[in-house]
Amino acid sequence: MFQSGHTSIFGIQFYVLGLVWFPLLFVIGLITTQIRKTSLNGEVLLPLLMIGNIFTVYLWYLELVVIGIICPLCLSLYIVNYILTILVAISLLRETAE
Repeated sequence: MFQSGHTSIFGIQFYVLGLVWFPLLFVIGLITTQIRKTSLNGEVLLPLLMIGNIFTVYLWYLELVVIGIICPLCLSLYIVNYILTILVAISLLRETAE
């Protein structure tokens, strides 16, 4: 993917987006957890993670359709985002069930 020419969106390199995205989610998770409101963490993180998941659909399209090669590093980050989404959704569902 790095040599394909498809490495940026709106002039921002994909790796820069990742370097900002994951620490941002981490900090938001810490801040919302410290506020001590039960569902605030999931209510804030889940929509953000869904934005990340929508973006990975675009990246999957680039890899599978346009470039024809799967990037192992990218794949691992997609999986991290999917797992985080599942964990936050389960947490939010448990909180709303109580």
